[in-house]
Amino acid sequence: PISRITTIYEGTTGIQSNDLIGRKIGRDGGAAMNLLLADMSRELEALDASDSATSATRKAALEAVGLLKDSTESLLKALSSRQDAAMAVSVPYLMLCGYV
Repeated sequence: PISRITTIYEGTTGIQSNDLIGRKIGRDGGAAMNLLLADMSRELEALDASDSATSATRKAALEAVGLLKDSTESLLKALSSRQDAAMAVSVPYLMLCGYV
């Protein structure tokens, strides 16, 4: 039973990741993702980070948003030249989006 759930889950993850890259990111050239990332950065920058814990958390979150932005740009380049390479990293990209 558990192995069947894993199979279904993994299949769904692949479908969702391919949709994210092929139809969402690829369709608008990353415009919607870039707007989301800009909103995230703006909100994080606006945080009162007067204490060290909040400051460290904000710094780490801003770094993560920057890495996702860089990943998105790399992915868009790959989509334009090697779609197979872009799709090969669709699940890790989806997971990165979830972590950030």
